[in-house]
Amino acid sequence: MDPFSKVRCNSTARKAAFERGNPLPFEQGRRRAVTGVKILSGTAFSIADGKGRFAIPVSMRQFLREDSAGEGKLCLAAHDRHPCGLAYGLNHKQRLYDEVERAAAAAEARGDAYDAEAAYFTRLAQVEDVNCDDAGRFFLPRSVRDHSGIEDVAMFSGLGKYLQVWKPERVLEQEGPFALLHDTVRRFLEGRSG
Repeated sequence: MDPFSKVRCNSTARKAAFERGNPLPFEQGRRRAVTGVKILSGTAFSIADGKGRFAIPVSMRQFLREDSAGEGKLCLAAHDRHPCGLAYGLNHKQRLYDEVERAAAAAEARGDAYDAEAAYFTRLAQVEDVNCDDAGRFFLPRSVRDHSGIEDVAMFSGLGKYLQVWKPERVLEQEGPFALLHDTVRRFLEGRSG
């Protein structure tokens, strides 16, 4: 498949950059630097150690440490729409709270009814703050294990400000955008069994 079938390139330089794996925009022949943007991305696997702890993948650990102001805390919860867990820092938990506050204020300004208690419940009631050591190791709460089916292997997928935490086999049962990870999961599972 032609990689440009869905990407519009306005210049030869952009097209060449895209082909080199660098689709960033160009200005006056120089690549614009992206600064101040910190997001979680990518997918990685963790195998539980002898104590049953998982480790946040190195590529994601620094973001989560900074998102918890270096406190060594990780927030974990069961996802409300998918059979996986969610993991994020304390700052993201604060953002969830702030979203409810803003929505409640906006509803009040419009004269609309808004059930802030239900919104807090959905976003915060099941969140567990767990300790995470300097090596990124943590115990996955029983509630998340039960919801996701995670036993001895966890797959972490970065989605901007948080991670989804999956039992790899469960990803294979999902359709839509999850299908993009099917090959990655199969290769990992084959490598474990072979």
